Amino acid sequence: MTVGDKIKAARKEAGMTQAELAKLLGIAGPTLAQWETNVRNPKLRTLAQLAAGLNCSIFYLMDDEDIQAIMDGLRIMFESRR
Repeated sequence: MTVGDKIKAARKEAGMTQAELAKLLGIAGPTLAQWETNVRNPKLRTLAQLAAGLNCSIFYLMDDEDIQAIMDGLRIMFESRR
């Protein structure tokens, strides 16, 4: 499932239209539509805002590669502190 698919599914689960979510986030409707159709991807900060607005985990909205990159970065950070 792509990030766009996840955003769309979470929005529908929240019972919101694209227009309602866009207004809540203070973004243009076409921007949200581009995210949902995977034309563009939101930045990490925006994903956090989407997760808050949709009452879901940011990790739910992220794709597996992004989650793995974060986990790898955390592992490196913690290993360097030993």
